Amino acid sequence: MTAAHIIFEIVFYLAGVSAILFSLLVVMTAQPVKGVLFLILTFIAMAVVWILLNAEFLALILVVVYIGAVMTLFLFVVMMMNFLLPKFKLTYQHALYCLSGRIVTGK
Repeated sequence: MTAAHIIFEIVFYLAGVSAILFSLLVVMTAQPVKGVLFLILTFIAMAVVWILLNAEFLALILVVVYIGAVMTLFLFVVMMMNFLLPKFKLTYQHALYCLSGRIVTGK
């Protein structure tokens, strides 16, 4: 293998792992603005993967359409909505639901 192939594989796997990591952060974050920003980073990582797979047109469309237009719109809408997330309080019912779920699933 040449040095170019090794660099190609390193960048490919790094972009793939970062896309998976950022997409998990989109789902797990509690703040909507951070979720949108992680989604933009996911799209950028996927654009890098597509460029490495010689699908430049798809990468360009992803960047221009999704990041340039749709994600910018989502970011402005989320920032204007002023989310106030209620504090989660663990009650007796929640503990009972968790316990019954564990019993049903066997975990």
